[in-house]
Amino acid sequence: MDETGVAPEIDDYNGETMFGAALSQATMKDGRRWSTSDAFLAPAASRPNLDIVSSAMVTEIVLEGNKAVGVKVRRGATKASQKVAPEVLVRARREVLLSGGSIGSPHLLMVSGIGPRKNLEQVGVKVVKDLPVGQNLQDHIMTCLPFEVDESVQMLSAAVGTLKNILTYVF
Repeated sequence: MDETGVAPEIDDYNGETMFGAALSQATMKDGRRWSTSDAFLAPAASRPNLDIVSSAMVTEIVLEGNKAVGVKVRRGATKASQKVAPEVLVRARREVLLSGGSIGSPHLLMVSGIGPRKNLEQVGVKVVKDLPVGQNLQDHIMTCLPFEVDESVQMLSAAVGTLKNILTYVF
């Protein structure tokens, strides 16, 4: 990929630097794209400590002092309908796990009053904890360049990567 003269080749765009050209990484099974739901959620679905709720949107983290004890959820909600869906309080027995991604997680923390005081006060959110939430956000901003080739290309060795990458992924 260095031959492009545009950007250096990098082994892992989830690593120290995201600048460069790299083979795309994806969750795969049997040579096919595997959704995160099938790969991670489905195997855990029968756990007694897990409830999976679809068509719901978390609107706020419920705090008691400095401890997250639950979430407020609008069931039947979509982004367009969240204002009209009924809100439900869901209390956690042990812990609240936040996994809304690089944009959703900071957003949820901030609407719950956890974030930079200045930013929260500017939009009228009561400050619960002044923390540097939402700072230095980085997502995988990239451009994909699909192309056709005139000859057969073996992709397996390139897709598997180096032994170092494999060991880093496994361990």
